[in-house]
Amino acid sequence: MRPLAINTPLLINTAAIAVAVWMFGSKLPALPSALFTEGLENDETSAFLSEYLENHAVDLQTYQARIDGRSVFFLPPAPKEPTQIKPVQEAEPLGTPPPPPPPPNYTGPSVRFLVGNEVYFHDGLRIKLGEEKQGIRILAVDAPWTVNVAHAGGEYELTVFERLVRGIEKPPSKRHAPTPGLLVVDTPQEPATNGRRPDLHQQPE
Repeated sequence: MRPLAINTPLLINTAAIAVAVWMFGSKLPALPSALFTEGLENDETSAFLSEYLENHAVDLQTYQARIDGRSVFFLPPAPKEPTQIKPVQEAEPLGTPPPPPPPPNYTGPSVRFLVGNEVYFHDGLRIKLGEEKQGIRILAVDAPWTVNVAHAGGEYELTVFERLVRGIEKPPSKRHAPTPGLLVVDTPQEPATNGRRPDLHQQPE
């Protein structure tokens, strides 16, 4: 049998075991009292622990949501269908509006006089029968009395000279047409004298 050799490592291990046994033995009497003794609690400690646990639960939900939101741990929802935009229907054309009605009265330049089939206006314009200038077309000419013109979408009869015979308006005959600007009146007829010249100084009977 080989004798036990005492060396430095053996002495260190033996000393360590002895210290451990001593420390365990010194704490062994307090073990039963610690097992069967209630812990010390107060309101301040309970309130702190409750608040801490609530905050921990809220943080835990936040962390869980962050993990669930990642595609590695959680399948993302299906993409929403794109909203179909209806094409805007163009408004149907209302058509060409009707032209405005012609003015009730002639609104063009005034007529100065008529010469044959030519009409002279105050602004120097001269238009013959059937011609059209500056929006004025000559339809008919009855020189020197009236002229029919087309202007601004309407037709108008313009009177240049008045035709009066005994106060009654009527067209004169072509044979006895009066001089422009003059009035035709009938002269009183002389009494019959049987070929003799009446005596101006004779008193009436």
